[in-house]
Amino acid sequence: MSGSKQKLSITQWDVKKKAATSAVFSVMLNPSGYSQTIKIKYVQQKIPGKAAPEPKYGGTSPETLELEELIFDGTGVVSPQGGNGSAPSVKKQIEDLKHVVYDPITGDRVERPVVQVIWGSLSFLGRIETIVAKYTLFKPSGEPLRARVKLTFSEYSPDDENAIKNQQSSATSITKQEKVKAGSSLPLMCFVNYQDSKAYKKVAKVNGLTSFRGIPVGTTLVFPAKR
Repeated sequence: MSGSKQKLSITQWDVKKKAATSAVFSVMLNPSGYSQTIKIKYVQQKIPGKAAPEPKYGGTSPETLELEELIFDGTGVVSPQGGNGSAPSVKKQIEDLKHVVYDPITGDRVERPVVQVIWGSLSFLGRIETIVAKYTLFKPSGEPLRARVKLTFSEYSPDDENAIKNQQSSATSITKQEKVKAGSSLPLMCFVNYQDSKAYKKVAKVNGLTSFRGIPVGTTLVFPAKR
């Protein structure tokens, strides 16, 4: 409707279908503003006859979008979208946001989802880069009642996917050693190294493991080159 107030929305984007999905997060209150940054890289090139190197264009970094401040309110002062029912808790609101912008789309994917940020004339495709939440109001129990959240997104380009695939292909062509970190697992480490979580059986055998579970943190494992 013309003249109606539009709420900023963040929607997961299906890169294969080149279309928005049904996973959407709509803000309760629009941000105070946003900024878009384009960073140009230069290389110092030595020019014959000049004492100092001359900066030459070396490429452009992906554009970044920063939503300066989103207000998450759980006091009930701000009505949820549609004006029906009570507002969910601040914790729930942030979990809903993270589900759209941060959580992997499937259980064994490590890439963050591509999202589309829409607000008025703004339409930006990118991946989340930073989430900064500052909690400013609390219940006597310590549960947060209000938060100010800043989000930064890095521009998405189909060329990024090709670069990632090439990098992953190169990474699997050499034998590597990695230490087990807290919260990690052998299937996850295999997915990161080979894009195949089922490779854990082969890696366990190479490392003389009788079980892929309960590997002590700090253990060095060998990940052979994929052939």
